[in-house]
Amino acid sequence: MLRARQAAAEVVHAVCEKGESIDAALIERSHLIDSAEAGLFQELAYGGVRWYLAYFSVLSSKLKKPFKPKDRLLNAVLVVAMYQLDYTEQASHAVVNEAVAHVKTLKRVWAAGVVNAVLRAYMREQDKRPIHQEMAWVNASFPVWLVEQIDSAWPENVNDILRATQKKPPMTLRVNVLKTTREDYLTQLTSVGIEAEACADSAVGITLTKPMPVHKLPNFDEGRVSVQDESAQLAVSVLPLAAGQRVLDACAAPGGKSVHILEAMPKIKELVALDFEARLPRLHENLNRTGQQAAVVAGDLLEADQWWDGTLFDTILLDVPCTGTGVIRRHPDIKFRRQAENALQFSKNQLKLLKAAWQMLQPGGALLYTTCSVLPAENQDCIAEFLALTEDANTTALPEYLGIETTHGRQRLPGVQTGDGFFYALLNKTK
Repeated sequence: MLRARQAAAEVVHAVCEKGESIDAALIERSHLIDSAEAGLFQELAYGGVRWYLAYFSVLSSKLKKPFKPKDRLLNAVLVVAMYQLDYTEQASHAVVNEAVAHVKTLKRVWAAGVVNAVLRAYMREQDKRPIHQEMAWVNASFPVWLVEQIDSAWPENVNDILRATQKKPPMTLRVNVLKTTREDYLTQLTSVGIEAEACADSAVGITLTKPMPVHKLPNFDEGRVSVQDESAQLAVSVLPLAAGQRVLDACAAPGGKSVHILEAMPKIKELVALDFEARLPRLHENLNRTGQQAAVVAGDLLEADQWWDGTLFDTILLDVPCTGTGVIRRHPDIKFRRQAENALQFSKNQLKLLKAAWQMLQPGGALLYTTCSVLPAENQDCIAEFLALTEDANTTALPEYLGIETTHGRQRLPGVQTGDGFFYALLNKTK
């Protein structure tokens, strides 16, 4: 167990102090952990990152002076220990002892007494310290700029968004309707003792009561289901797909939406799945597992002359790179890897991508623009700017189940609708 908390503290330090990706930090240290500790390792790493800012504020109040830069790993050691005290069933004295032992392995024997004192003081205040569901504690776990931007955009929903964003995400499946039905797969899950329920808005979605390794899901390797958040599933549900179409998935990796398009409309003429070379292995993996075929292209949407043959597409899905503020519950490192100005910076690139994709769309065709952001600059504001610059573009009304209506498109919000934060705008190209 000591190894798991040691590696978790290293991950927390790498993400929260150095700005590394949590996925990369976890992979880099996974070799330090045996399979029996893998679950605890991930729990402590994600929990420490998710609540780091709130715990750090408590920690700062208990230290006589902050740790020197070369000793800042000790912040993460204490944060992980405090998370353990609050969220795991490990005995309190064992948590403290392990934290002290960890400090000694770091050759910081001088800090053992400090760590011991801080954690024992935290334990004594158990009845007084904030309950993690309280709004003040939740707010403390976010950068001030992010709270301010969400509050400015969604003042009536800000508390629900922040609460939901701090919770562990559900594991949601998308049923492959070419191989089974949702009802039959729910029955199959029940027969093997897996609790699940149908999603509220996605007609092909299932949410598990408890997350689990994919290899434990019935017929996962045969492509009967895929893991995909409900909000992401809904994108394909509003794409105007038809037999004989040429369809472009312009930012396709890791391939969830590409596969969903092929499952939803197997009679399309061709699906071109475009993304950068480094991102394509996961796309190929998902296509192979589900038995689907697409024209997979390595390229940059902004450099069409390098890969596009000039043949126009009937339908385009443009799921653009964004701040990811709608999926922080899955990627808590976003809180440390984004800054206040990033939404506007992303929106400039998003507009470029939108203009580039528009040139590839057939007159009379449709383009669905999506993001996993909750910030208007990347969503309705970006669409408004594009419409002002583009004479042959207009928007189509989208169904209410997608989320809150904005000036251009609909917004799904964590804690207000089910699923992650997601934005959708359907654009038509006039003939």
